Amino acid sequence: MPENLASNLQPELLRRAQDALMVASRMGCAMKDLVGRVEDDLALADQYGIVCAMQACIDALENAVQNTLDEMGGLVKRAEVNHG
Repeated sequence: MPENLASNLQPELLRRAQDALMVASRMGCAMKDLVGRVEDDLALADQYGIVCAMQACIDALENAVQNTLDEMGGLVKRAEVNHG
């Protein structure tokens, strides 16, 4: 790839990475809200003996959200380093 084409693409790639991070952040906020709502229902779930299963789902969801945000943040940082 010619150097001038690569340098022209870098700002676009950085912008797209930043856009993706914003989307992931919004998704993370929505997922955390969902987790909060599910946690509020744990008391009801306890009556049916499924608290442990629900807590495992909540933990997995929280981990997935955090991992996604961490990965997107890493992508943006790498794009910024490569661009800067």
